[in-house]
Amino acid sequence: MGEGWNRFVSGKKNFIFLGEAGCGKTEAAINLSLYLNSKGEHVHFFDMDQTKPLFRARDVREVLEEEKIFFHYEEQYADAPIQVGGVATAMTDQESYTVMDVGGDKIGACLIGGFSRLLNREDTIVFYLLNPYRIWSGRPEYVRSMLLGVTGAARVKSVQVLANPYIGRETTKEYFLEGLSMAENYMPEEYPVNGVLVNEKLREFAESSSDLPVIIIKKYVQSEWNE
Repeated sequence: MGEGWNRFVSGKKNFIFLGEAGCGKTEAAINLSLYLNSKGEHVHFFDMDQTKPLFRARDVREVLEEEKIFFHYEEQYADAPIQVGGVATAMTDQESYTVMDVGGDKIGACLIGGFSRLLNREDTIVFYLLNPYRIWSGRPEYVRSMLLGVTGAARVKSVQVLANPYIGRETTKEYFLEGLSMAENYMPEEYPVNGVLVNEKLREFAESSSDLPVIIIKKYVQSEWNE
């Protein structure tokens, strides 16, 4: 699962994942949930993606439920976003951890804006994921606009930025280095990259070529052969 999460989980109990659609939020949220669960912790997972029907955590909910992770989501009516219940209760429960996958760019982020009082507490950490290989994320001005739009909609004061330089099974060492450099250069100075996601096959290379915490990600939502 990777110990790279250790740098972030100490002293925290709530973990929120924001970012552009397709940046890797869902996979990261699932991996963190399983990591916390492996440490014997009680984990509540909230699938807050109510804006698109593709690649959502609920499609593999059995993976989490088999590990006794509490899975929360709401069925949609047509394309209308519906708030998931129980968020505040889980976030204030000192006996458990909460992981929230917030999908849908700025629209999805609006769903959690009402919980800003809890999102900005000391026991909560908000991750912002950036995959510089996403079709629109190759422009610094777009990256900044998306970042400010999403964090503004969620009403969060600070984020920990995780770079995800991933293009599927074709990701090489060269693509990893180039993508990480792009992410570091595209993010505004006040939002530095705090960690990097990578698959297992590039673990040793990533750890030897970057001083950032390296978080190993196993794929659950989308299989390699289906990319």
